[in-house]
Amino acid sequence: MKKHLIVLFSLTLLSPFISGGENGVELAEINKPGNIVVDGGQILITEFPTVYVYSQKDFSLITKFGKKGDGPQEFSQYIRIQKDPENPDKIVIGSHMKISYYTRNGKFLSEKRPKGAGLANVYKPFGEKFVSYSGYQDKKKKINYSTVELYDSEMKKIKQVYKEPQFFQQGRKLNPLRTWGAWFRLYKNQIFITGEREGYVLIFDHNGDIKKELKCGLKKLKVRDSDIKRYHEYFRTDPQTKNFYEAVKAQFQFPSTFPVIRGMDVVDEKLYVNGYPGPDGKTEFEVYDLNWKLLKDNIYLQIPEATARDLYPYTIKDGKLYQLVDDVDEEVWELYVHDLK
Repeated sequence: MKKHLIVLFSLTLLSPFISGGENGVELAEINKPGNIVVDGGQILITEFPTVYVYSQKDFSLITKFGKKGDGPQEFSQYIRIQKDPENPDKIVIGSHMKISYYTRNGKFLSEKRPKGAGLANVYKPFGEKFVSYSGYQDKKKKINYSTVELYDSEMKKIKQVYKEPQFFQQGRKLNPLRTWGAWFRLYKNQIFITGEREGYVLIFDHNGDIKKELKCGLKKLKVRDSDIKRYHEYFRTDPQTKNFYEAVKAQFQFPSTFPVIRGMDVVDEKLYVNGYPGPDGKTEFEVYDLNWKLLKDNIYLQIPEATARDLYPYTIKDGKLYQLVDDVDEEVWELYVHDLK
C-alpha cells in the first residue's frame, strides 16, 4: 500500500502528537521522503530522484522535478536539498559527485562536479567557496578521522577546518552513542560544527579559522538499560550496520550519559541546538542569537526517532520545527509543525 503524507499541527508547545486525520492535509505524492526544507513560502521534500515543491500556505503541489541518471539535470544515488542563505532565490541540490542549482520553480541553472572527491563527500556552497565532509586514516596511529574541509570555487581543497576520530576504529572500544563523524552547518560566512568536544558548538569564519567556542546549557541525560537495548537492536538490524554487528558488538562500551548535543540548525539569525529524548520522550532545545546570547531555553518537544541513532527528517524555519514522521500502522507520513518561539 502506498504511503501518503498528512499534515498535522501541534496545538500547544508541549502537546502530545495529534492522532487521526481531521486536521490533516494529504500530500498523496509522497511515499518515502528523504529530507525537507522550508523556505520562501515553500515546503521542499526530496524522494529520490524527485524534488516536490509545495505551498507553505495551503500545502498544494506547485511543481516537481528531477530524474535518475548521471547526465545534466539528473540525479544519481541520492538527492539532498541544501540551504544557501547567500542565494535565497536558488535551490541547491546535492547528489552523487555533484551539486545542482535550480530556481524555486524548478528551472535548471547550472551544476558543479568536484574533481577527485571521495564518494561520501557532500559539498555545500559557502559564498564563492565550498565546505564538505571527508576523512582519512593516520597510518602511524592507526586512527580513522572524520574531517570538515574548506574548498575554493573550483572545489580544490584550501584547508582542513576540523577533525575528530571516526566512530569506527579497528580493534578499539566503540561508543555506540557517538555520531558517524563531525556535523556542520553554514550560515552567513560562518561554519558551525558540533562534534567530539562535549556540549560545544565551534564557530569558524569564512577562512576556516576558529572564531568562537559556544558552550551550551542542555542537560546531560543518563543512559538507561532500555537505551542500550535499543542501540543494540539498531546495529543488529540496520542495513548499514547489520553485516558487521556480530564482529564488533564486543567492542561496544556505553557511557553513563548521552552526548549533550544531538542536533543543530542555524536559520533566521538564530542558532538552535537540541539534546536527546528523556524518559518522557521529550527533547530539550535552546535558542541563541548570533551574538551568542541565550534567547530561550527549557523548550521541550516530542520529536520522534526513526531509529535509536536518527531522528525523522526535520527542518526549522520562522521559529517553527517541521518534521516528517512515518506512522507505520496507518501507512502514512505525517508532517508535524511545532512552535520554538
